[in-house]
Amino acid sequence: MKKSVLSLVSCLILISLESYGQFAKPMGSEKVFGSIKEALIQPNQVTQLNLRDKKLFSLTDSFEQLTNLTFLNLMGNNFETWHRALFQLPKLEILNVKGNHLPAFPVDIKNLKRLKTLDVAGNNFTNIGEPIGELKQLEYLYASVNQIVTVSSFIGFCKKLKVIDFENNQISHLPSSINKLKNLTELNLSFNQFKELEQSICNLRSLQVLNLSFNQITKLTDDIGLLKNARTINFASNKLDNISDKICLLENVELLILSDNQLTKLPENIGNLTKLKTLLLNGNSFPNEEQIRIKSLLPNCTVIF
Repeated sequence: MKKSVLSLVSCLILISLESYGQFAKPMGSEKVFGSIKEALIQPNQVTQLNLRDKKLFSLTDSFEQLTNLTFLNLMGNNFETWHRALFQLPKLEILNVKGNHLPAFPVDIKNLKRLKTLDVAGNNFTNIGEPIGELKQLEYLYASVNQIVTVSSFIGFCKKLKVIDFENNQISHLPSSINKLKNLTELNLSFNQFKELEQSICNLRSLQVLNLSFNQITKLTDDIGLLKNARTINFASNKLDNISDKICLLENVELLILSDNQLTKLPENIGNLTKLKTLLLNGNSFPNEEQIRIKSLLPNCTVIF
């Protein structure tokens, strides 16, 4: 039984976060080149270049000739430094450098004014620096599995952001400017060092998916009730022993994950969550009478203890 519950939990988490880590695919029907040598034969005709897993350590200066490049995948190589040619691509919209050994968020990334998707996951960053604020067209930011401690307040200037993935870092606080991201629909902060649900996060009124699992949060305050458009909320594996009754205001929530905390009861009005389809409460300490009460209040919801 325990194994089946864990499997279900894993599947639901994957479903609820299905867009995280999904790096955008090449655009349109234009040819995707697979080598630098091939691309440099007629560089002006190259718009998409996939150099994934090519065991590359560096780029050449001639890379600057690819002035029409819009899509560049450098995932899974051996880059330890940023090459200046990378920032001389004025039309670049999608950049993937996931799974390299890059040490820091680059200053010159500010030159990539058209960038819409940036994937820097699986590197050695310790911060998201001020140049992030220059990426005014950015919509998707993937920076999981780094060593990020701080995020610059300049991220608030990236007002087109829709998805942020900071999973598996060392972040304990986000700048208050995060609440300027009015278009943000998905925020993944799992496996970090948060001790509370910050008000700036709760002010993200367009947020539909929030993942703060595997942190150190002890309670959910009244601010949780501000997330009116949330459909998926994940607070699994924290230190929750109390939840504000304002959570009952989340009328659109469909999946609520509170597994592996220290809860013994839920708010009296939990039945107000009429759209809730799945509620995961396993790994807590609910007494039998509370389990019965919760199930009776949510007759159309799958509740797992």
